[in-house]
Amino acid sequence: MKNISRVATAALGLGLAALSAPSKAEEGAGFEPCYLSGLKEKVKCTSFDVPLDYANPESGTITVHATIVPALSSNPAEDPFFVFAGGPGQAAGDYGMLVRLAFDPIRTKRDIVLLDQRGTGRSSGVRCDGDQLPETLEEMSAIAAQCRENAPMDVRFITMENVVRDAEEVRAHLGYPALNLWGGSYGTRTWRFTCAAILNAYAASL
Repeated sequence: MKNISRVATAALGLGLAALSAPSKAEEGAGFEPCYLSGLKEKVKCTSFDVPLDYANPESGTITVHATIVPALSSNPAEDPFFVFAGGPGQAAGDYGMLVRLAFDPIRTKRDIVLLDQRGTGRSSGVRCDGDQLPETLEEMSAIAAQCRENAPMDVRFITMENVVRDAEEVRAHLGYPALNLWGGSYGTRTWRFTCAAILNAYAASL
């Protein structure tokens, strides 16, 4: 549970004072220039591998993707604004319009990190497409079974615990010392799970 403890501690960075340092999004970490729908300027994207099952390192890996909208300040705070999307199934990398309309004031001081949670977007996204909505439980079960069979990853490992562990891997990969967390709709569950991890980590340290 060490990874969860670290990301839980990182979540406490809401009151962290800004330090004199360049934006972490300018320091490498395998970035590529990319675009977000809703934003005119280029932003930065990065993808890297994380364990499919953190409890079993031999289980293989999946790729997680994050989009970084760099802070506008020449002296940004070190703790970014970290976004979990709703759904379930939405990808934060599709939130360009929200960044422009709602998060622009935050961007003046902080990087905005849009994490596609595992199983969404470019993080081994699972898509269950169909022409019509199912009308019976049997039809719904058949669609779910087909979706699971065609998924690019083992859906048993799309869990809140693994998403939080992924978030810690992203934080470490990008080099941020702490995070400010925001979640919309289903993303609030990830946020609450992280808060629970804070309490569990604190209780275990007593």
